[in-house]
Amino acid sequence: MAKKKLTDTLVQVGVRLPYGLRQKVEAEAKRNGRSVNREVIHCIEAAYNWQEIQKIILQTAQVTADITIQRMAYFQEHGELPPTDPLLTEAEAGLAKAKQAKKKEP
Repeated sequence: MAKKKLTDTLVQVGVRLPYGLRQKVEAEAKRNGRSVNREVIHCIEAAYNWQEIQKIILQTAQVTADITIQRMAYFQEHGELPPTDPLLTEAEAGLAKAKQAKKKEP
């Protein structure tokens, strides 16, 4: 079976770009050794990948906060740490920031 070419799987889409943006895309494409079309595809794919990375970061922050809260509860129950642990405060702040960033997503 013949290997499919990239062009066999592409769908043509007409897009109008502001002149300045087109110049930026062309310059970046040249710098990266890609065609303008391939550069646009690369940028769109990168944007979607970044959204996935942000989701993973938020999930990681949630797990870290949960573990830290459980850790604090254990140590407080056994009287080994004071009720205010800087790690707990830092984890809660990181989780709050991650949740705020998620709310701002379009």
